[in-house]
Amino acid sequence: MQSILKRIYPELCPICKKSEQKKSACDSCIKKLEFLPRPVCEKCGGFLDNRSSICLDCQSQARAWDSAYSIFIFEGTARESIMRFKYSGDMTMIPYFAECAYKELTRKEQPRIDMVVPVPLHWMKLILRGFNQAEVIATELSRHLNCDTANVLKRRRWTKSQSTLSRTKRRENLKQVFHAKKGIDLSNKHILLVDDVFTTGATLNSCTRVLKRAGAEKVHILTLARR
Repeated sequence: MQSILKRIYPELCPICKKSEQKKSACDSCIKKLEFLPRPVCEKCGGFLDNRSSICLDCQSQARAWDSAYSIFIFEGTARESIMRFKYSGDMTMIPYFAECAYKELTRKEQPRIDMVVPVPLHWMKLILRGFNQAEVIATELSRHLNCDTANVLKRRRWTKSQSTLSRTKRRENLKQVFHAKKGIDLSNKHILLVDDVFTTGATLNSCTRVLKRAGAEKVHILTLARR
């Protein structure tokens, strides 16, 4: 029990390894986290690169989801914290990240959310890593939202990293990768689909299409950070 508590609430800041703190990171390191600048794209929740309310990427391609939210820029302290969580199992910052995510969701008018669904890992990657980072985030966030986390999606095969592929290759890479588990009926459900980092949006788009084919009425996206 003590080792679990130390993993979640260590004595020293997990980022700078110097300042003492009681929860997540020290105040100095938290101030170094770069939040996404506003305004953001109304469709993908990311950077606006023009004078419109919709970014150029969303204008040039179909997005299956209904709305999207991200909190940080995937650089500096935010990147270090997410990478340490993802590849070293350091979950210290997850309560703080979930709190930030909840604040972002409720900043204006909170969308109706019936269940929180994590983007799935391939079973081999799950064994190698020991946990699904999206599920950890989803579970912590669902406590704020007072709803269940549901693993309703499966990944059929291992795929290459999306960040290294062209837009056409991304679509090909994800063809028939995701499917809904047998017997899943999401009729009229409003779902929050969760992942750690928004890179191209192709994975989230593919998962959203599967959820809507299974009956979901609306799918909202939430990621901790944007590349």
